[in-house]
Amino acid sequence: MKWARANLTISRPSGGYTIIEIMIVLAITGVIFVSAIALFNGQGAETSFNQAVSDLSSELSTQAKSVSASQFYGAQGYGCMITFTGNPPSPRATLNGSGSGGTNQDCLSIGKAFEAISSTNDIFIYNVLGNRLTYSSGTPVGPASSLAEANPTIAVVSGADLSTDYKLGGGLKIISSSVTDSAGQLSPSSLIGYYVDFNGGSSASQSGAVLTAKAYNLGAGSHNLAAAKACVEGSGCSAPSDISLWQLCLESSDAKRRALLVISNSAAGVTTNLKFESCS
Repeated sequence: MKWARANLTISRPSGGYTIIEIMIVLAITGVIFVSAIALFNGQGAETSFNQAVSDLSSELSTQAKSVSASQFYGAQGYGCMITFTGNPPSPRATLNGSGSGGTNQDCLSIGKAFEAISSTNDIFIYNVLGNRLTYSSGTPVGPASSLAEANPTIAVVSGADLSTDYKLGGGLKIISSSVTDSAGQLSPSSLIGYYVDFNGGSSASQSGAVLTAKAYNLGAGSHNLAAAKACVEGSGCSAPSDISLWQLCLESSDAKRRALLVISNSAAGVTTNLKFESCS
């Protein structure tokens, strides 16, 4: 049996399209166009957000892993030496070729401190100096065996801020900075330090090397070099606590996306883990 094929043709009236029909077509076209633009912008914002978070993760990991017990050459034209004006003697950054005191090899770059300012896109990175030796009445008696014995301080020269201001990209903003201590307690902290493990030797840190991670009870509302320096020196904050995790809650420029960046410190070294999820 053969079926007949039916062809249905709808023809426009001889007068063409009506004004209403034209308006309907234009309205539908406009909706499609606006939807396409919104989708494109949304995808672009998400890509920018993901890239900015990834860049920050890479930067913090690189900075932490660069920590080593070595002479301070973190800024062009600067050096480091021990001064004996206080008790105990202390490390001090100097202009190369200036200053007086102990030899340069006894003043070391021993770590990096990170000041994360909530509600901004700034993370300030400080070089931390320390003594290689301990002293009794100005006489060296042996190598420093702890962070406290190294008498740490943030590198400054005549009050000049030598920190690096890392600007988060993509309009990214810090919502909060918090840490988890060795007892598993979560608390806010805007100043975190990664230091050489004095008990583990003074070799340069590699990706698998163990660092000492510390958190200071500093709640900075803005960049404050003097407050950060006092904390690291032990005069402006409580004694720093050992931490296993540093957590940064991050938000996109349109406030529609958040991510949790977790920096872990363990026997495996410093690692970062990104979680694209809600955080506060």
